[in-house]
Amino acid sequence: MEGLITRRMNWNGLSCMMVNFAFVTAYREYAVDGFELDAVDYLVKPVSFERFLKAVTKLNKLVGDEAPAATSTLGSPADAFVYLKVDRDMKKIFVNDIVYMESWKDYVKVFLTAGKSFLVKASISTMENLFSDHKLIRIHRSYIISLDKISCYNRLFVQLGTTEIPIGRLYYKTSIEEMVPYRIL
Repeated sequence: MEGLITRRMNWNGLSCMMVNFAFVTAYREYAVDGFELDAVDYLVKPVSFERFLKAVTKLNKLVGDEAPAATSTLGSPADAFVYLKVDRDMKKIFVNDIVYMESWKDYVKVFLTAGKSFLVKASISTMENLFSDHKLIRIHRSYIISLDKISCYNRLFVQLGTTEIPIGRLYYKTSIEEMVPYRIL
């Protein structure tokens, strides 16, 4: 921590520069020192994806960039993509290719337009936050769907191609409000 204290003294000489940072370390005992250095967050290894995303979101809010760091839009929403950890690889997934997601306890199964699917070690809530800026909405405690992929819907189900997804009672009102702007009659 002595090297960090020295760096802080150098930073004080540059009062016009504002630096936001978070520690990712295996040493719990230095957390207090980290916050004394005005760290935004202090993560102790091993770091879960949810905890990492929370720290990145906190840093982005301070910078004024509310978008999650894991997503990117390249000019148009059609180009939006996200990197998701699948097995040991970070897989690039275009948001428009996602049909729906299903919660599997500590995992989320992501279903794509090409009929492919894969498991991501994350909670459904984390995925909901990650895709909140896109046309993906949560309609059930176990499901997130793409608004663009809806074939039809009623009070109980949403149909995505040949797949029927139930609408949860707690999510019914917000789900219908999200779908209503696309309704003609």
